[in-house]
Amino acid sequence: MDLEKEYLQALPAGSYSIHHYRRAKVQRTAHIFLSENHNYYSVPYRFTGLSVEVQYNHNYVEIFYNHDRIALHKRSYRPGHYTTVADHMPSTHRAYQQWSPQHFEDRARQVGSCTLEYIRKLLGQYSYPEVAYKQAQGILAFLKQYDQSRLENACKRALLYHKASYHTIENILKNNLDMEDLNQQPELTIPQHDNIRGASHYK
Repeated sequence: MDLEKEYLQALPAGSYSIHHYRRAKVQRTAHIFLSENHNYYSVPYRFTGLSVEVQYNHNYVEIFYNHDRIALHKRSYRPGHYTTVADHMPSTHRAYQQWSPQHFEDRARQVGSCTLEYIRKLLGQYSYPEVAYKQAQGILAFLKQYDQSRLENACKRALLYHKASYHTIENILKNNLDMEDLNQQPELTIPQHDNIRGASHYK
C-alpha cells in the first residue's frame, strides 16, 4: 500500500455522475430523440440521416459522430421539448424554432373554441411533434381560403371523429359539410396517410 500511495490521485471534489450511452439516428428535423425523457436535441443538419452516439448524464447531453463531438446541450427534463442551436439548422428550417404547442394554440384560440380544442387534440396524439406541427400549420392555413366561421364549424364537426388530422378538415371544407346540420352526420372517408411525408407540404 505504501508503494502505491505516491501514485494515488485526489478524489473528485463533486459527486460522481453516471454516464449513459445510446445510439440514435438524426431525424429530418436535424434533431435526435432521447427516449428517456421524450425530448429532442439538435445536431448540425449535415448529419441528417446518420447514426450517432449519444452520451448523457444528469446535466448534459453530448452527441458524437465517428468519435468526434458534434453537439453539446444542457439536459432538458421537459417531455416533448426541443433543445435547438440555431446554427445547426439549415436556413429553410430555422422558422421551425418558433413552433411549439403554445404557438399553435394561441393561433387557434383566435379562430374559436372548437378550433382550439381540435388543435389541442391533434397535438396530443402524435409521438413526434413535428408531424402534428405541420398538420396544425396546414389546418390554420385554411384561413387563406375560407373565412373564420367555416374553419370553426369544420373543427366542431371534426371533433366528432376519433382521430384528428389535416385531411379530416380538408374533406369537411371541400365537401361543404361544415355548413350542414351536425345532426345529419354523413360518412366521411379519411385518407390514411397522415405521416410526416404526407404532411410535409403544409405550409
